[in-house]
Amino acid sequence: AVSALVKVGGISTKTVGDLAAISGALPAFHAPAVPLSLDTLALVLPYAAAVAAVGLIETLLTQNLVDEMTQTRTPTHIECLAQGLGNVVNGFFGGMGGCAMIGQTMINMRSGGRGRLSG
Repeated sequence: AVSALVKVGGISTKTVGDLAAISGALPAFHAPAVPLSLDTLALVLPYAAAVAAVGLIETLLTQNLVDEMTQTRTPTHIECLAQGLGNVVNGFFGGMGGCAMIGQTMINMRSGGRGRLSG
């Protein structure tokens, strides 16, 4: 309704294209432009460890819940390693790390999703 009002009323507003460039290209590989020193590591490591721990805990809780619902057993070490590797590689392409999400997983499970590609 608001989009229609802006379009029909000719109201001037900012769009996503005004705030950032939009291209149809895939993201390019780039290494972060930070000095590789112990000072940088000391600054980044506590935050990186905290974010990684939260993501890992949420993923393991989600995996445990799915295992109970499907009465299966998934190897947790494979899930943890894959998530960590994916998040590291993702960072080199300008992305943000991620983890399993309980809400989306529950909706997917209740909708009949059982495979890795069901999301």
